[in-house]
Amino acid sequence: MLEFPEVVCIRKQLQKTVVGKRIADAVVEHKDTFAGTVRETMVTQVPEEFSRRLNGATVARVDNRSSFLLLSTNKKSTLLIGDLVGSIRFHDSDKGVPKKACLHLGFSDGTSLTVVVALFAQIRVFNDKELTAYLKEWLGQSVEPMSKQYTWQGFRKAVAAAGGKKISAKKFLTSCFPTYYVSGLGGGYVGEILYRAKIHPKRKLASLSLDEQKAYYRCIDEVVREAIKQGGRRSEKDLLGQPGGFMPHVCKDTLGTPCPECGALIEKLSLEGGASYVCPGCQPL
Repeated sequence: MLEFPEVVCIRKQLQKTVVGKRIADAVVEHKDTFAGTVRETMVTQVPEEFSRRLNGATVARVDNRSSFLLLSTNKKSTLLIGDLVGSIRFHDSDKGVPKKACLHLGFSDGTSLTVVVALFAQIRVFNDKELTAYLKEWLGQSVEPMSKQYTWQGFRKAVAAAGGKKISAKKFLTSCFPTYYVSGLGGGYVGEILYRAKIHPKRKLASLSLDEQKAYYRCIDEVVREAIKQGGRRSEKDLLGQPGGFMPHVCKDTLGTPCPECGALIEKLSLEGGASYVCPGCQPL
């Protein structure tokens, strides 16, 4: 899944490649295609609605909120692409354009933008009022890493509020929308954050000492900044199909290898509906 660091990197690429371009043709897979499946909420508007709101519009700017990319147009419509388990690509010609894209934006200069969904995504077109309501519904009062709203005081307060719910250190960061405090991060980064903070993902949030909470807070910022600087995780690709350079110390690719800090072998466990990778030496339970 594209998480906050990848989305930031792709947003920067979109600003260079699609801003100022006129959308000649917006094609999206019909929402009925997903009816009765877990992907049912991926697209909630019919293709005609996408065409009406996007065709002939010029991309005015590109922003990101949490794990959402927001392409705003001069027609006061905004295309939202988020929670993407799949790929988003820019094509400067017809070469390499996928035949089965969930979304295809054809620009008047012959370039295009496609979204291929491997598992899930959110793809919508909103007006300003709809977008504000949608982001409020999904993100609540959560904040983004590196933002001015991401503060130690806010983090500490959120930990205190969530601690009474007996949640794990992992779930604090990976809970579904709205999150407990930080938005845009999930399993792709929580393992590395907790590894650096020396916190086992199964630890109850309420059991963390003040020093451990400070380490958790610091490592979120540290990992996110490093990942953005390196173009996102190596397991994900950017707008041009290039993999990122950030490699977590604990992940499926390092499973069974020695921890660089203590030499213990990296282990895998199931937690909160997914896999977690830990160093049993650095992250005792």
